Amino acid sequence: MTPAADCKHCQSAMDDSHYLTNIVPQDFNNNSGYWNRLEMFCRDLAEKYPAVYVTSGPLYLPSPSLDDGGKKFVKYQVIGAGKVAVPTHLYKVILAETDDSSDPASQPPPSLGVFVVPNKPLGDEELTSFQTTLTELETLCGISFHSKLDRSNVSDLCKTDKCKLMTTLELKQFVYSLRLGRAKSEEQIGEILDEAKKEGLERDSVIAQSAAQQGNKLNTSATNGS
Repeated sequence: MTPAADCKHCQSAMDDSHYLTNIVPQDFNNNSGYWNRLEMFCRDLAEKYPAVYVTSGPLYLPSPSLDDGGKKFVKYQVIGAGKVAVPTHLYKVILAETDDSSDPASQPPPSLGVFVVPNKPLGDEELTSFQTTLTELETLCGISFHSKLDRSNVSDLCKTDKCKLMTTLELKQFVYSLRLGRAKSEEQIGEILDEAKKEGLERDSVIAQSAAQQGNKLNTSATNGS
């Protein structure tokens, strides 16, 4: 639940992020797509605020059954020989401190965002569509969050920061641009562009610009080296 991408500061932190105590079964497309973009959003918040506290975890929520008169049942998949339960949803609690002033009286209230996201492929849905309250989440999972927080004095994160995630296209542009920026040869650039073409991105201007910039960088390095 703590992203490996948040643990690059040292090898031991990276190793700790891969313990099973930090892992839940997650839909692949959700993990690499919507949830990944939500994690990136949290990292962006850490660049804007003095302190950001993020808590994530699994949920097993009831859903109505059309075959049983709309009655609600908790139904989830199990995987592997150990029949590991696959959560129906994942939650994320984000608390962002808005000022690092030493005088508590002068500090604006912290911003709070609480989200319950279905564990399934999602498109470019607005993050606000998955927003809930801290009290509601506590009722769903039986856990108390930020017990010392004055809940009467918090701001809505989605009003102070808009809660705007990358789109699916923007994520692809980011990933391909990152890969192109690491390419060591024109051949590697061509291979990455071929992959982008298979995803229908051969005419994407952002990716094309990144390829051209890296190509020019490689040519300049080769010229200077000769």
